[in-house]
Amino acid sequence: MWYTKSDVVASLTGAGHGLLLPSSVSCSHTYNSGTNATHCGECFQCLDRRIGIYGAGAYQWDNESLYATNIITSSIPSAEGKTIAVDYLRQAANFSNWNQRYFYSQMLDELQMLLGWVPGYEDENELVDKIWDLCSRHGGQVARALRRMRELHEGVFSPLAPDSLLKVVSDREFLKAPIERLVTSIENCLESALPKLFQSVRPANEADLNDKIEGLLDAWRDDLLREHPSVPFGRAGVVPDFSLDRGHLLIEGKYIRGATTPSRITEGMAADLTKYPQEAHILFVVYDPDSAIVDRARLKRDFESRGRCTVCVLP
Repeated sequence: MWYTKSDVVASLTGAGHGLLLPSSVSCSHTYNSGTNATHCGECFQCLDRRIGIYGAGAYQWDNESLYATNIITSSIPSAEGKTIAVDYLRQAANFSNWNQRYFYSQMLDELQMLLGWVPGYEDENELVDKIWDLCSRHGGQVARALRRMRELHEGVFSPLAPDSLLKVVSDREFLKAPIERLVTSIENCLESALPKLFQSVRPANEADLNDKIEGLLDAWRDDLLREHPSVPFGRAGVVPDFSLDRGHLLIEGKYIRGATTPSRITEGMAADLTKYPQEAHILFVVYDPDSAIVDRARLKRDFESRGRCTVCVLP
């Protein structure tokens, strides 16, 4: 119970049983591993195994042929796999950076659920100390594992495979809030799709623009939810305020044309920031086909500096 994965691996190699590692199976998705590999390579258990082995310095015993996908240097195949990696590293970073007092304040609900259920620990302070030691040790071992992975596999003059574990670490993607990652994914989708959608016929009005954005979101929803499962999102105009019981992403389209000048758009955006609840983060999608906004960088800076919003200006 009180061993991390690295601790388990170290206990084997320390006793001279490193040869047992290749014959062990950790994968929970063995049906995705293919005919020869015993591990899929991207599920939580596979990720924990690989990091645990590197954290214990036992990578020489870990044969690459055991894994259908080498997520360290190759792209993680699925959106779920990447989400698992990002969330795993975010948790480890927290455990590594927090002190015991902050750990207690952040994990109070989870810790209370364990009180009285762990044999041999009637004193709650002793139990919390034991859990903190376990989590803190895990965070440090993950950091050590990632350093070893980079030293062994990250070529200084070689590009990193997109969405590989090394790329996630290099970009520090796990340090971004979940809502920031979702915003980036939606921005990338809209930047690619909207200009093509309106190449021949522009939207009739702002309502038409929002209908098109909503249609695109519906088309991408399953993929985005698989990659970003922790943040609900939707069109701002169709999400009732009373549903915002936790951090939501609301998307508001703005259309600059004719009498709808940039100043009227910014006034509307400022009003939206007061209209929607504090729990919501708003992505403003500003469609500006005639480049009426002279300084787009300043517009983004002025609004995003207030917090709670992201501004995406599209031509």
